[in-house]
Amino acid sequence: FGVCSEAFLTSIDVVGTCSLTLTAMAEQIVIHRDDIVMEGFMVKQSKFMKEWRQRWFVLTPQYLCSFKNQGEYRNPTEFIRLGDCQTVKSAEDISGKENSICVQTPERAFLLIARTPEEKEQWISRIGRQMVRRAVLVDDEFE
Repeated sequence: FGVCSEAFLTSIDVVGTCSLTLTAMAEQIVIHRDDIVMEGFMVKQSKFMKEWRQRWFVLTPQYLCSFKNQGEYRNPTEFIRLGDCQTVKSAEDISGKENSICVQTPERAFLLIARTPEEKEQWISRIGRQMVRRAVLVDDEFE
C-alpha cells in the first residue's frame, strides 16, 4: 500500500493526491458491478489482533477488497492492490488451517480461509490471473 502511482490514481475514483491516508483511499474505492471478477465469503486474519473474522471479499481487476457485509461495494475494511501482490498461494503450512490462502505483498502477508477446497482453488486461480493480467498490461504500456 502506501505507494501512489499514476496508474492507481487513474484506475479508480480517487479525489486528491498521493498524500491520502489508506483510510481515505479506502473511502474512495467504489466497486462497479461490471468490474467484479469474483465475490464471496472468506475468513481473514486481522492485522493487529490476529483474530479470524468472516468477511465478504470482492475481486476486481485492480483490487481484492474485504467488507463486513455481503453486497457492500464501498469503504472496504481492507484492500489489496493487485499490482502490489508478489504471490498468491495455498497456506495450510503457514496458518495450520484447511483451505487457507496467502496473498503476499511487500508490506504484509494476508491470510485468508475459503469455505471449500474448490473455492480456495478458484480464489487462488482468479487472483493469480488478475495479477498476471495487470503485469502484462503494465509491461505492454512500457514497450
